[in-house]
Amino acid sequence: MPTISEQALPGFDSSVWYGIYVPANTSDKTVQQLNQAFVSILKSNKMVAWLKDKGLEPVADSPSQAKKWLSDDIAQWKNVVSTAHIETE
Repeated sequence: MPTISEQALPGFDSSVWYGIYVPANTSDKTVQQLNQAFVSILKSNKMVAWLKDKGLEPVADSPSQAKKWLSDDIAQWKNVVSTAHIETE
């Protein structure tokens, strides 16, 4: 069976992404400390094995990489909504 990317939307990706969010006024130092702690956990052998066992691929990014991914994802879904002429109710 052809994928969505092969059928209608070249480059389409509907990956699921989980992230940790903090209030907008959180200091950069705190954000970096939290990120380092989460990256350490996500890269541990035990966590990698646990996630892969559930069919998940762990990715430990920096806050700036996560922000870019989120921005790109929003742009992609805006395109899907526009292309499919989806309207809000």
